[in-house]
Amino acid sequence: MNNIGKRIYGFCNGFFGRDDYDDKIIVYETPKSICCIYVDDSYKDILTVATFDSEKEKQEYINKWSIKEDEY
Repeated sequence: MNNIGKRIYGFCNGFFGRDDYDDKIIVYETPKSICCIYVDDSYKDILTVATFDSEKEKQEYINKWSIKEDEY
C-alpha cells in the first residue's frame, strides 16, 4: 500500500462523483480509501476522497485508473 504521489486519470468509474472527469494525485491512503488533490491548479485547495469495500478492490481500481489511455 504505497500509492502516494500516483496520478490517476479521468472519471475513475464515478468514485469521485458523476461529474468529476479531472486528473488527480493521491496524497493520502488508508486500507480502504484514498484522498486526492486535483492536478488542475484552479482546484488546488480541494481534496476529494474515494472509499472502497476492500484493500484489494482499491488497488485494482488504482492500477486501472493510473493508465492514461484507459480513462475509466
